[in-house]
Amino acid sequence: MSDDVSVEGEGPFFLIREDFHYNAFYVDEFEKREDAQKLADEFNAKGHKQTFSVVTELPMNIIR
Repeated sequence: MSDDVSVEGEGPFFLIREDFHYNAFYVDEFEKREDAQKLADEFNAKGHKQTFSVVTELPMNIIR
């Protein structure tokens, strides 16, 4: 999920994190895509080894 798979439009926008085993974890939900993307960019810039992405639909393998 390293690619941004969200589309522009109405929320909610979900911030998710993916680990090395392709498990996706729910992090938070936002009304504005910009807010979710800002937080994802901050986490990714800090060198986290997991990938943070913004999506409009939760993946089937999501862990809450």
